[in-house]
This record gives sequence, structure tokens and C-alpha cells, in this order.
Amino acid sequence: MLENLSNVIYQSNNIHSNLLQQLADVDTQLSEKSLLLNRFKDLASQYESDINRLSFIIESHTSISTIENSGMCPICNNELPSDSARQHVDSFETDLELIVRKIKSLNQTRLDFKIDFSLLQKQKEKLELQRICVADEINHILIPDEKN
Repeated sequence: MLENLSNVIYQSNNIHSNLLQQLADVDTQLSEKSLLLNRFKDLASQYESDINRLSFIIESHTSISTIENSGMCPICNNELPSDSARQHVDSFETDLELIVRKIKSLNQTRLDFKIDFSLLQKQKEKLELQRICVADEINHILIPDEKN
């Protein structure tokens, strides 16, 4: 009887230790994913700033192109080169398209990470419940009810 009880406690303790290790692993993964999600959020903010900046530059160059048609700068009355603004606008539009593609890809990656994060949280909750049950079982064996 005592040997059987000892085996049950030993097995339960091993299960409890295993659950604690799994919880630690899940916590590590959650920390890593949380850190990456924060970095992705910062990167998305940077992309948004880049989009706003490039959009502003494109709009301003488009507005300047009407001035270039006159051939003279309205501020200093110097002659303006005729084709320089269009070359810049093309380059900025290409950069803008690239950033838009990057932000779409980043948003999908962020969504995938959020789903993974949510699944890990659910896994942690499940492991924690299992750990509590095993700990209660161990406590019940070591400190039996007084009713029995």
C-alpha cells in the first residue's frame, strides 16, 4: 500500500514537473511573440509615416509641375528644369508602391502572429488547469480529508 502510494506521488510529481516545464516553454514563446508583435507595430507605424511622407512629396511635385510649365520659379524668378520633377515623381511613386506591398505583407504577418499568440494563451490556460488538478491530487494524497 505504501509503495503504491509512493509510486502515485512520484508519477504525479513527474507530471506536475512536466507541466511546469511546458508552461515555462509557452511563457517563453508568448514573450517572444509579444516582443515581435510590438516591433511589427513599430515597423507598421514607420511604414505609415513613409507613406504619408512620400504621398506629400508626390502631391507637392505634382503641384510644382504646374509651375514648371511656366518655366520660371515664382519665388526667385530663376529658370526651372522641365523634366526633373517627373523623374522624381516616378521614383517616389515606385517607392510608395513598394512600401504599400511591404505593409500588406506585414499586416498579414501580424495577423498570423496574433492568431499564434491567442492559441498559445489558450494552451497556457489549459496547461495551468492541468497543473492545478495534478497539484490538488498530490495535496489530496499527502493531506487526506479528515472525513475519511
